[in-house]
Formats: sequence, structure tokens, C-alpha cells
Amino acid sequence: MLQLVSKRMRRERGDRGMTLVETLIAAILLIIVIGLSTGSMMFALGKQSNISQSTDAATQTQNGVELLGRVIRQGVYPTGSSKNSSIIQTATATQLVVTSRLSNSYSITASQMNTQVRQYTFTLTGTTLYWQQADLVSCTGAGVCTYGTPTAQKVLIKGVRNTSGASACSGNTSWSDGPFHYVTQDATTGVPNAAAAPITGATNLNLIGYVQLNFFTQTQTGTQAPACVPLSDYVQLRNKA
Repeated sequence: MLQLVSKRMRRERGDRGMTLVETLIAAILLIIVIGLSTGSMMFALGKQSNISQSTDAATQTQNGVELLGRVIRQGVYPTGSSKNSSIIQTATATQLVVTSRLSNSYSITASQMNTQVRQYTFTLTGTTLYWQQADLVSCTGAGVCTYGTPTAQKVLIKGVRNTSGASACSGNTSWSDGPFHYVTQDATTGVPNAAAAPITGATNLNLIGYVQLNFFTQTQTGTQAPACVPLSDYVQLRNKA
């Protein structure tokens, strides 16, 4: 009789399934598996985010440099003559002021195409490059020009690291002073000189024949930040006499 009871109790314990200890072990193993899977997924999502951010940074920098290049190439003398005016009015490493007749821009209506001369100002403040424009009102015979009220500053390129972080963009040591550099041409021979910034004096401004654009951009920082995006362009003033 005792043997039958013992066998029955053993069968009942077997029917109850896993013990409490076994359940806890299974739960711990499940948590570990879920944690490993979540970590892998988060790492993959982080890498994908970095790639997306790098692509966005490259695209916005490329678009900004393209607009800059168009403005410079289509630069004109505000008075129509190189004798009493210059295409570029300010030429520093962090600011470029140029008059241009931008004939291929969404900001100019059809009636203004090829007729409206504007002064364009590009300014690097912190890590953001802004731009604004003002209509040319009039110029005196001596070359003194007045312009209308400038538009509000618009963001052109974000995350410019030229002047704020060799550690963020280690390759920018050659252009750490700013993104704008200028090439003057010898007044007699027309041979280009070495790129420099800033250019001072009205005479030197009038000798600028090329503008060198060198941008290093990074929209975010930190250990998971996307790589720095370098982009350069070498633009000739097409209408320079």
C-alpha cells in the first residue's frame, strides 16, 4: 500500500511540470536572449541613423555650395564698371559679400531675370552659414552704391566645423580659419596668386578672380556622430574684367 501511494505522489509531482527554480532559470535565460537581440537591433538602428545623417549633411552642404558657386559665377559690378566698383565688397574667411545678377534662382521672378542686381551676404556665425540679399537701389558716378533693406538671414549650411573643432573634423587644419579663401590675379600678368583670406583694401578686392570654398560639416557630435563631410569648390568670377 505504501508503495502505491509513493508511486502516485511521484506521478503527481511529474504532472505539475517545471518547478519554481526551473521557471526562474527559464525566465532569466529569456531575458538574456531578449537583451542581446535588443542590443543588436539598437546598434543596427544607430548605424543606420549615422548613415542617414551623413547623407543629409552631405546633401545640404552640396546644395549650399552650389548656390554659393552660382552667386559668385554670376557676380557683376554694381555700377557696371570695374573702374569704380568691385564685384566682391567683403572678403574674409568667415564672410563673403558679393553683388550678383542671379538669373537661375527660385528667389527671382520671371520679370527680374537678368535685370535685377542684388547684394548677397554669406556669414558664418558659430557653426551655421547664413545668407541674405538686398536689392541694388542706385550707385553714384563715384561708385558709392546703396541697397534696400536686406532680407532676414536664412540658414544655408548647418554644422560648419571649420572654425569650431579640429577635433570634430581633424582634416580641416588647412582651412581652420573659415570656409572662404580668395585668389587674386596679378594686375599686369593676370597670373593667379596663392589663395588667401582675408583680402583687405578696395584695390585688392578688385583683383580677386577666384573664390575657393572649403567646407567641413558635421551636424552632430559625440561617439556615435556621423563622420565629418568635406566639400570644396573653386569658383571663377565669370564677369570679372
